[in-house]
Amino acid sequence: MKDSTVKIKESTAVAYQKILARLAQEGADFVFLGNEEDGLCNCMKVPDRDGIHRWQKNSRDFLLLAAGTALCGKTVFMSESISPFIAVEGYEQIRTAIALPGLRVRIAAAHDSKEQAQSGALYQMIEDLALMRVMPNMIILVPSDIICLENILHLLLKSPLPAYIR
Repeated sequence: MKDSTVKIKESTAVAYQKILARLAQEGADFVFLGNEEDGLCNCMKVPDRDGIHRWQKNSRDFLLLAAGTALCGKTVFMSESISPFIAVEGYEQIRTAIALPGLRVRIAAAHDSKEQAQSGALYQMIEDLALMRVMPNMIILVPSDIICLENILHLLLKSPLPAYIR
């Protein structure tokens, strides 16, 4: 692996998108779907790439867009602003449209519960891991640091299965 191009003290959410931006610049073939509400998509400005899209709708539509894109043969990396909500609100869509057919969709929970501690109990749930764990074909990844995250993203470019990164 190459030396990490992100700072170790950066949040996982920012690092995720910066690593994907670098992979896109290096010519990796994937589509990125990001949620504009979290404000993190700004680091994904990659010149001459049409595979980076921002989305402002609800989680269910977001997941179905990712599934449809994967059905067209693309690897999809997506980022949702708050992890518990994508897993809970989009459970049926993840299960039916992504996990069961085994589509190449990588769902990244941009902010996990420990990063949202100041927001209260609603944001501190860990049920998203339990929900994703019982999905058929789903790979669950919880990187311990930025370097691990970078290695995971390289591996997921080649994996044929869906994945949930938290």
